[in-house]
Amino acid sequence: MSITIIPNGLHFILLTLATTGGNYYNGGQYARACQFWRETHEIYSSFERAGTISEYDRTHGLAEMREFLRDACSPPRAGLRESP
Repeated sequence: MSITIIPNGLHFILLTLATTGGNYYNGGQYARACQFWRETHEIYSSFERAGTISEYDRTHGLAEMREFLRDACSPPRAGLRESP
């Protein structure tokens, strides 16, 4: 398996999408937050399916999106745990 780092431009887009979702979540717009997090998750997942995601992105970015979707998006609601 060939592991590559997500290209910088796309990596910045992923960070922006995830952060925008967090801003909507913090503003109480849970459905909108989930839209951004689903998009972010799909991009990370496409790299995982292709076998080209770094271990860091798998264990941080992708894992975080899975947690957010699980805890706050089925259905959209408050529910994320506080960071330690």
